[in-house]
Amino acid sequence: MVFSTGNSGNRLIEAVVKTGTECLQEGSYCQYLGDDVVPKVYALIPDGYVMERLAPAPYTEDLLLRIETLLEHKVWNRPALPSTMDSDWRDHLRLYGVETPDWVVPTDYCLVHGDPTVSNTLVRGTTLMLCDPRPPRVFIPQCRESDMGRILQSLFGWEEIAYDAPHIDWWLPKFYRDLVYKRKAIFWCGAAAARIEYLERSRGKRPKILRWCNQIRSICHV
Repeated sequence: MVFSTGNSGNRLIEAVVKTGTECLQEGSYCQYLGDDVVPKVYALIPDGYVMERLAPAPYTEDLLLRIETLLEHKVWNRPALPSTMDSDWRDHLRLYGVETPDWVVPTDYCLVHGDPTVSNTLVRGTTLMLCDPRPPRVFIPQCRESDMGRILQSLFGWEEIAYDAPHIDWWLPKFYRDLVYKRKAIFWCGAAAARIEYLERSRGKRPKILRWCNQIRSICHV
């Protein structure tokens, strides 16, 4: 939102300041992804960044499809950052109790958002944006199927459990009709649930999250 005030006509911009652990890296990654994918970053600050304020995206049945389309056109068609292919992410996943079968190892690497769940959707006017991207991490490779797993996280009810969002009968994303991508995305959804479970056990405050994680890991055979 941009508006002027007083006789000076100074322009004021409504913004959001995000600070905390790894927020500076997140802000830099937002700049790399670009403001046709994520909210515009106005400035990086020592412990975070300042970004434009946007409205939450309405939870409509086609939202998963819209997320997938945005990623296809603006993110997955770009090369992965070199560092994402260097670390042994399979060893890191074992810390969360996840063994990675050979068929999961990516054959194609690309840039990813890192956490394209429904809860990370905003709109600029009517244009969909994805907030809170995750810079490359050692426990997950940059490949489209890892992002697809996060989309399935929402399909399987993450927002209902974590944020008491209403139930939505989501339309299935296109990749769900591709048996290869579907299989890999289901694995990555289970891997995400394993990591969430690992973190939640250390906090010990939300048993319903743990129950959801156990259910998803069972469904995904992870």
